Amino acid sequence: GTDRIATLHRRLALQASRHLPIRLLAPPLPIPPMVQVMQWHKHRSKDPGLLWLRQTLKAAAARMDEIASAA
Repeated sequence: GTDRIATLHRRLALQASRHLPIRLLAPPLPIPPMVQVMQWHKHRSKDPGLLWLRQTLKAAAARMDEIASAA
């Protein structure tokens, strides 16, 4: 056992709780939603690798939102 705590996205905490002996508790104070952002230098806007990465991350986030909405 441990007396350590962590604040995680609910989705990540639920996934971890399926495999780890942890307790999920509501926070004692309201926590505003976390906004995820991506940043890159404007000179890299057309970099093929970064275009692929941004598209891949956006698609993954959209799938996660769909799964969360269906649950």
